[in-house]
Amino acid sequence: MSLKWEKTKAWDRENLTGALTPVRLVLRFLSSVWLGVGLLVLIAVFGILASVPVGMLALIPTYLIYLLTVLLTVAVVAGIPGWWVHWTLRQRMPQMKAMRFVVVFVLGVSLAAVSVWGWYRFAWPVLAYDTVTHSGFRLFPEFVQRNQVITMRRLPAFEMTETEFYAWWPLKAMLGLFVINMTVATVRRIEFDFKHIGVLTVHSGIVTLALGSFMYGGSKIEGDTLLLAGPLGADGKPEEGLQQDAFYDYQRTALFLTQGDFWEQRMIEGLPRYNDYNIGIAGPPGSKAAIEAGGQTPPYAESVNASKDGIGGGVLKIPVPAPISKDASGVQRSKIDSDLRFKVVGFASYANPTEDFIERPVDFSKVSPLPETLAPLRTVYLLGTIPDESGKPTPQRVFSFVTLPHDPMHRVRESQDLAIEYTRGLVKPSIQAKLQSGMSDQRWADLAEALPPKTRHALVIELPGDFVNKSSRQVVAVTPGMKFKVSGSEYQIEVKDLAEQPPFPIITAGYKGATSSVAIVRITAPDGKSFERYVYHRFPEINQDMLDERNDKGMPKRRDADPAIRISYIDASKLQIYVDEVAGEKGDRTRVLIREPAGGVKVIDDIGARGIVDEIFKDPKIGLEIGVKWADSRKVDRPLVVAASERDKEKVGSHQNAMLGVEISSEKDGNTQFKEVVWVPFSAFVIETPQAKDVTLEDGRTLQLAFGRLRYPLPGFTLQLLDFHMIPNENRGPPKDYQSVIRVLPSMRGGRDVEAFTAMASLNDPLRAPFHWDDNKSYIANAAGKIMSGLDPYQLKFSQAGWDASGWEQTQKQADAGVVPRPYVKFTRLQVGNNPGIHIIALGGILMGVGIPWAFYVKPWLVQREKKKIQQQVKDGTYVKPARTGAQIPVAQGSAS
Repeated sequence: MSLKWEKTKAWDRENLTGALTPVRLVLRFLSSVWLGVGLLVLIAVFGILASVPVGMLALIPTYLIYLLTVLLTVAVVAGIPGWWVHWTLRQRMPQMKAMRFVVVFVLGVSLAAVSVWGWYRFAWPVLAYDTVTHSGFRLFPEFVQRNQVITMRRLPAFEMTETEFYAWWPLKAMLGLFVINMTVATVRRIEFDFKHIGVLTVHSGIVTLALGSFMYGGSKIEGDTLLLAGPLGADGKPEEGLQQDAFYDYQRTALFLTQGDFWEQRMIEGLPRYNDYNIGIAGPPGSKAAIEAGGQTPPYAESVNASKDGIGGGVLKIPVPAPISKDASGVQRSKIDSDLRFKVVGFASYANPTEDFIERPVDFSKVSPLPETLAPLRTVYLLGTIPDESGKPTPQRVFSFVTLPHDPMHRVRESQDLAIEYTRGLVKPSIQAKLQSGMSDQRWADLAEALPPKTRHALVIELPGDFVNKSSRQVVAVTPGMKFKVSGSEYQIEVKDLAEQPPFPIITAGYKGATSSVAIVRITAPDGKSFERYVYHRFPEINQDMLDERNDKGMPKRRDADPAIRISYIDASKLQIYVDEVAGEKGDRTRVLIREPAGGVKVIDDIGARGIVDEIFKDPKIGLEIGVKWADSRKVDRPLVVAASERDKEKVGSHQNAMLGVEISSEKDGNTQFKEVVWVPFSAFVIETPQAKDVTLEDGRTLQLAFGRLRYPLPGFTLQLLDFHMIPNENRGPPKDYQSVIRVLPSMRGGRDVEAFTAMASLNDPLRAPFHWDDNKSYIANAAGKIMSGLDPYQLKFSQAGWDASGWEQTQKQADAGVVPRPYVKFTRLQVGNNPGIHIIALGGILMGVGIPWAFYVKPWLVQREKKKIQQQVKDGTYVKPARTGAQIPVAQGSAS
């Protein structure tokens, strides 16, 4: 205990009394060394919680119990006998202490070794926990298993990145209290003299470093920005790009909205990162997914933290407030309708958008909607005979297929070995309207044709013309390259290709996005003219002829299929199931046609009210059931959770693969007019490359939503991409370097005095702005600017973080072919950051670096020197011992010091 500390406490007791007693107690608390030690321990524990999985921490009580059983075993097997031997020998050989110690020690060690061996041999096999059989002893086994790689910051109650966790207020409070403790203890305990310069310097360095860290953490900026190249000029090179005046934050997120004018961002506070919440919600309240309605497991039930009912996580309700900024007249600047409210009610941490359908109820007693405006939905189930709990073979639903009979894109569900097509008529013939979207009797007859054994592809050919005075019809098994003549005519057919997918996307109105296997045949007519016909298995009504003549663009001319020869394509390469609802005068019926791959065909004219086909295959026995039937439905997007094993660990928790469930509602006069939930995927650069979600509200209004990172304006300047260079590696592989030539310009918004300049940003040499070292200025002006920029939180650095690699590779091939003068990119991505207070942190480190050697080497030398001086003074009788009360007491020659 130092003399200064004794004096300080004495002064406190004399002066800080009465009403000032609390001050004395607070100062005593802040001066405590144990406070500093305790805070350092808590800070270390905080660091452990940030890095050690919670599952491992939860194992501590279990391992303590394991250790306790070991200690109890040793105590029983070795401790009790050892104590008894020691007591006995002490009674019989009281004088032989050394002998007693040796005997007891050897016996104790031997018995302890035997007890540990016995515990490991007999007790440990019983206690050891097996994660497969769940045998053995373990506290909180499910919690440990679920969180074996999850750190505390990733739990639902925290949801923080490592940076956010270390910037959390508890750690800041502990560090702040530690700085105060260090400062107060230093002032009140340590002498301010030459001998203690080292300790004072170390303490000052710690305080300085902590203050710099506070400044760094409070003002740190991390994000990125996208610079777009300009259009190609007359010389084949990109011109100057658009000026970029903003960057995107790495941590904070926002919901972006527009109703056609411009994007408005609204910051989202407290958005999760690692866990899923309410991912089963979509559409208006109470909406249910088609697959759920059939009792099947929904596609989003693979959530990392899925609950028993198949939806991830708990309740999530994060309001998204409107901007509070107003214009000069006091009117809020938001361009979004004031009655609209937005709330985050669902979150998928790592998912891909997937298509789903919800029911849109129709009350036919009150409204008679036009049939073409409805989207009826049907669910088809494959039934498999599976033993139930009692072992009895029972038909059960094993696969489900959701179809939209009126939508060519969604009326077919297809896999590698199976395809189901569901068609349905829009109206009954009694209404005197043309039957639409249902399967025509002509196509049904084509599909029902018996084929030769092992036939996988066949064409049905009819010649409706009158040159033979009657229609001819023939079925021909075909293979690619086959040529044949249509019997009874001069038509010749060559099978050019049989493709699973059309060579070109279908763009016919009403069929866009749909797909079908297709037979491409070349037809030579009796007059000698030939053309190619695309014969679609699913959509014979859009068959097209490609003529040898060319249009203005050099493409073959197209026309509807020539009615003089009708060709239908039967694809028997896989199990094909066709379900068709037929509207008739005597009521509706559902017919089913089943064609086995390269096998026979089975036709059921009406499956009846049960909607079940008991047998498609005999072995194994597989059946068919028509399940959910909705009069109208609506397509929605939902998150399809990506399995944990398939996730990119670098992207986990970054929102890059996240989806946001946004509840949109309208409130007027305190009443909710409507409400629905839409899912929005993450977009890295919302303004530049948005992945917007188009939403049509119940009242007909439209808006767009996007989910991305919070966008900040650059502080008083803009960036413009002038040129880009990629420096290849001599041994191929990744590029050696890539560089962007960038112009820095003053912002039109103003706010800072920024001079325009041009510089280069590369992998290892970032661009810095707004201050930069200008050779046209004096060294003193540059040095002063450098120092001030180190303290300026808005002094940013821009490092190369990404580039248009695919665009460069593509244009490199064009450059090699002489099409363009040199390769180029369409964009470059720059990482944005700053280093506020880094000089203060460096100063703290320097002070510690200087003080530690002084404290360990110079101070002991000074103390030893002072000690020798005192000893000499004592020897000479001239030493005066300083009193703790401040008085000096002379020491006589030869007395003790």
